[in-house]
Amino acid sequence: MTPTQPRPALRSTETCPPLRPRRYARLRVAAAAVSGVLAAATAADAGTTLLSRQTGIYAAGDSGLAGGGFNLSQSSSTFERFADQVGSDTEGSGLTSVAHQYSVPSVLGASGIGLEGAFAEGQVKSAVDGAAGEAHAQSMLELLFQVDSESAAFVMGATIGATGSGSVKVELSPVTAGTLELPVFAMSVDAKSAGNDGAGKSLDRQGLLSPGQYLMQVEAEADALPGASIPAEAYFTFNFQLSSVPGSVGSGGVLPPVAVPLPPAILGGGGLLALLGLARFIRNRVAA
Repeated sequence: MTPTQPRPALRSTETCPPLRPRRYARLRVAAAAVSGVLAAATAADAGTTLLSRQTGIYAAGDSGLAGGGFNLSQSSSTFERFADQVGSDTEGSGLTSVAHQYSVPSVLGASGIGLEGAFAEGQVKSAVDGAAGEAHAQSMLELLFQVDSESAAFVMGATIGATGSGSVKVELSPVTAGTLELPVFAMSVDAKSAGNDGAGKSLDRQGLLSPGQYLMQVEAEADALPGASIPAEAYFTFNFQLSSVPGSVGSGGVLPPVAVPLPPAILGGGGLLALLGLARFIRNRVAA
């Protein structure tokens, strides 16, 4: 696997041919691509180093009429705070597609050394009110990091949910020679298979990560087609913390995720605004 260059950020509105949403390319993990960073990290004190970060939000819609489409996105591969929203929710257009993300890794500087964790929240919503057309929204985050010569203790708290034809996942997997191994933890919701009435899960895990590379993947998607009874929505919120454990080695086991029903009010009308408020409330409590 080879690393994929990030898509250039778009702010313009584009005319869509028959819509096939352009999804963000997945970050591909290759040891050779990060060898220079690893060399610097091993020379530093033991700890955890962020090797790469890929953030993307994307919203697209096509009404089926000439000129009746849009294609919007924003992305980042830096280690800085990212906060943005793209999309269109114009009354009378018949199309809704909105994607949002706030995410920030905690590192000592641009080199990525001293990774202490990350916080992120993301929401997507799409809907087609007319007899034709389609809409797609996506919010994704990938963090590739290295646990150096000593193990790192982790604490992970996350909440995800989806309704309509929305889906969302969060997982952390070891990376060996560019290949993803069985995840340390994984949690997902696919509302299509949950009866279209909304589904949610929460995760609370802690343990040890052995020295090596790990990839955190988080993604929310919402695909909408004509005739859906409710909009497609999905969201995620997580707080991930890391700390070095001198003299420790080994990895802790994890338990399966626990299903938690979401209140109907959150997934109904104005659901995206409600989710934004919920996520901000959670972030404020985490920061307190």
